[in-house]
Amino acid sequence: MAGRRTKSRPYTLSNKELTIVYANVRGFHTNIGEFTHSAINRHRADIVFVCETFLDDSVPQTYVRVQGYSLLVRKDRSTQGGGIAFCYKDTVNVQVVEPPVPVPRELEILTLKVTDSDSKGVMVVGCYRPPRRAQQ
Repeated sequence: MAGRRTKSRPYTLSNKELTIVYANVRGFHTNIGEFTHSAINRHRADIVFVCETFLDDSVPQTYVRVQGYSLLVRKDRSTQGGGIAFCYKDTVNVQVVEPPVPVPRELEILTLKVTDSDSKGVMVVGCYRPPRRAQQ
């Protein structure tokens, strides 16, 4: 992930701050250590969205497991490259949901509903548009 952009933005949910981090990992196989250090530990992220995981169905769901966080919620691509995923702190109440509106095929999207103890919530959408698809 050296030279990659990582974004962190606090979000208030019922007077609680929720830190969401985005990272383009360009392949978990080679960047898992940097991902854990930079995206999760440094920012103390509540939710982490990653794109370009380069994972497919041959990689077990337990491949990436960070202590105190969920297993990855993944949307793998059947072709080379791509793929998106979320993980979140075990203390965050998250439900994976379908996007509330139709999504173009060329986009890779995962949608989460995050709720607090008062059942108030916010939708978190992770979206990636592969560069070659932008030209179509």
